[in-house]
Amino acid sequence: MLFGIIGGDRRQEELLALLRRDGYTVAACGVAGEMDWDAAVAAEVVILPLPLCKEGDTLNIEGPRRGAGALFRQLRRDQLILAGQGPKERSLRWQGRSLRYPPIMGFFDTERLCELMAMSDLYVHAADVEIEAIACLEAVASGLVPVIADSPLSATPQFALDHRSLFEAGNVDDLAERIDWWYEHATARHQMARIYAESANQYRLKNSIRKAEQMFAEEIAETLG
Repeated sequence: MLFGIIGGDRRQEELLALLRRDGYTVAACGVAGEMDWDAAVAAEVVILPLPLCKEGDTLNIEGPRRGAGALFRQLRRDQLILAGQGPKERSLRWQGRSLRYPPIMGFFDTERLCELMAMSDLYVHAADVEIEAIACLEAVASGLVPVIADSPLSATPQFALDHRSLFEAGNVDDLAERIDWWYEHATARHQMARIYAESANQYRLKNSIRKAEQMFAEEIAETLG
């Protein structure tokens, strides 16, 4: 399989290096100093940057200015596109409508988010900084096994039930190993999916209210002596 990586930042550079280390053939343009546009857009799987555009219709890439619309017109009809958000989302969605795997972009309502979670095998939370971690909690409650960046600046690692759901923050190799492990051990993944879904019950609203009431009662009792 030939991958094409177009534009982006350090994350795309790391992905480029990772795929090549794993033995894949990767053509790149506008990232890590590489400019092989024709090969990148002709690849079987094209990975676009996040955000997709840096201004208007201009792709978020190094080197010469290229329009996102022109990119979509050049892509093969059977390609899988992994795209981010950009200011031309409606236009690009329309231009990509004839692709075999049209790009999925945007923020989703509850119903659509549930559909996407039901389609997924794992939930990856790679943020180094996170305060509320609601997205992860929603995924866990839906029965998805999480793979979480173990960052001291993130509240999300608290939802990991064991080390298999944690990876070293910023370490793409460690993340890849965790993802591969879960896919190679489907039985364990299905078992843990049920356990994770049950673990989320303690965070449901009624239980949170009960804990808040208990905290207030203890504080009042301590204050009154």
